[in-house]
Amino acid sequence: MSEKRRQILVARFDKNSAEEIMIHLCEWKGQQYVDIRTWYKPGPGEDKGLHPSTKGIRFSAELLPDLRSAIDAAISAVENGPGIEIVQDGAQGAGEKGS
Repeated sequence: MSEKRRQILVARFDKNSAEEIMIHLCEWKGQQYVDIRTWYKPGPGEDKGLHPSTKGIRFSAELLPDLRSAIDAAISAVENGPGIEIVQDGAQGAGEKGS
């Protein structure tokens, strides 16, 4: 018998006229996860309602404080001016600890 997966909608907002971003708190096998995903409105002839896309991320709820810090840094960067630094793959972003 498969274990039930629980999911609670925490927030949702429009991405554009055809898509929404939804944030769910999920529980699976006793662990809590956060799922942030783009949901899309189907085209003509498809099922009604919104459908989850592959555009999203699911991660352990334990990482929420790290996500909050990253979002705060992004908001600060947007509010403080136009300078955007291009970072190469594998390079550390602002606020990351060096090794």
